Amino acid sequence: MKHAVRRAGLMDGTGLGCMTVVYAVGSGTTPAPAPLARKPGTNVRRRLTRGVAILGLALAALLTGGATPALAHPLGNFTVNHFDGLVFRADELTVDHVEDLAEIPTARVRPKELPASGLAAWARERCAEAARTAQLRVDGRPVPLEPGRARAEVRPGQAGLPTLRLECGMTAPLPAREAAVVFRAAGADSPGWREITARGDRRTLSSSSVPRDSVSNRLSGYPDGLLDSPPNLTTAQVTAVPGGPALAEYGAEAAAPPSILPRGVDRWTRQLTGLVEDRELTLPFAALALAIAVGLGALHALAPGHGKTLMAAAAAAGGRAAGAAV
Repeated sequence: MKHAVRRAGLMDGTGLGCMTVVYAVGSGTTPAPAPLARKPGTNVRRRLTRGVAILGLALAALLTGGATPALAHPLGNFTVNHFDGLVFRADELTVDHVEDLAEIPTARVRPKELPASGLAAWARERCAEAARTAQLRVDGRPVPLEPGRARAEVRPGQAGLPTLRLECGMTAPLPAREAAVVFRAAGADSPGWREITARGDRRTLSSSSVPRDSVSNRLSGYPDGLLDSPPNLTTAQVTAVPGGPALAEYGAEAAAPPSILPRGVDRWTRQLTGLVEDRELTLPFAALALAIAVGLGALHALAPGHGKTLMAAAAAAGGRAAGAAV
């Protein structure tokens, strides 16, 4: 009776081994599998894969372990949100200009590295720029806005990164008679929440294209129902006539609202934030960043979808080396 030996590409559970099948030609009997024979280097590859998985899990635990949940800015970490509150007084127009800078725009300013005087100087310059770029027309004539008060406040943001709140005051003269005013806000092309309101102080607004009250309380609380489609008011058209009740209180004179983004961070988050905010890229930092990238990439490659692809490639190889299959 003749015997033949064939290498069959049957998987041994690891995706790398195969078995030898011995059968008798013409005997009609079912072939009996011989003991599994692993290819050389299989154990080494398995140990290497296990080590990479452990490294990836350790890195993930280092980055996320023990951290309290962090909330992102409601409108996105890249947004600069604007509010302009117009008040028509007896002889002038006052503009309460507020900006809410999310984490990424704030990172460009680096407020934590500025002294108090430096942050105040930045606020004055930013408010002056807003007054220059805003457009105001009274009865069809352009009227410049004069910058006044300027105040910046650093607030906590996502993962320990700061955010900035800027408050500016601007003024422009108004005639004592009826006045038709067209106002275009500064930074009208930037993404984010854009809101304009208009009120009268001893003046009556006979017509107005913008609401009287702020739905966000001057960017201190964003309604959930408007986050997907935030207001995008960049221009206001108002006609104001003399006479009317005095405005008892306005948000610009009120105290600044508390932070709307209370986010707890632990010591691991603060340490990682300190590395990210470092100005100079040192060799140890570059090595750490590379190790984290390699570890997380290896962990991602071991995800179920990638594992199935690797096993399918090995099965299609029909017993050839796994490296050649991949």
